[in-house]
Amino acid sequence: MLHYLYSDSTGNQITIFDSPLADSWIGSPASKKVVGRLVASPDDFSCVSSWLQTCLTSHKQCGQVWTSSLPTRVLDDSAGDNHNLVRLVSGAGIRGVYATLSHCWGNLPIQTCSRASISELKRTVPWESLCKTFQDAILVTRGLSIKYLWIDSLCIIQDDNDDCQREIGNMA
Repeated sequence: MLHYLYSDSTGNQITIFDSPLADSWIGSPASKKVVGRLVASPDDFSCVSSWLQTCLTSHKQCGQVWTSSLPTRVLDDSAGDNHNLVRLVSGAGIRGVYATLSHCWGNLPIQTCSRASISELKRTVPWESLCKTFQDAILVTRGLSIKYLWIDSLCIIQDDNDDCQREIGNMA
């Protein structure tokens, strides 16, 4: 599975897509162009986008798994005119493309979804409330024209054990 398009010094990683063929990509000379640094320039996005398109059009298995049912909740990071607009939306019944962020929570406070905050997160997730890792993940998915992003702390209701167990099970 391809999990390493962005990896920072703390080990945070963005999963762009899952593919049974992508394991062989890790460690290849091509992966060295991206792993270990932020994918940020137009050339970087063009390069990664072309890799994705090659994979999707050349690998039968990759093309089959690219579009799937969205998780229960995802972040809609399509900015429109407002580059800081991010909101939590229902993914129920929608098939599409989404990225996931796998990250270490660590000891620093991060924005989370709770019963008390979910209504506000559906209206907007304040950009300034997001840690740099989350902001970077959003910028990378936007750069790759991926509309939806799943981040566990924001897409799972953290103070609802039933929701936690169901969503963790769905994402495993």
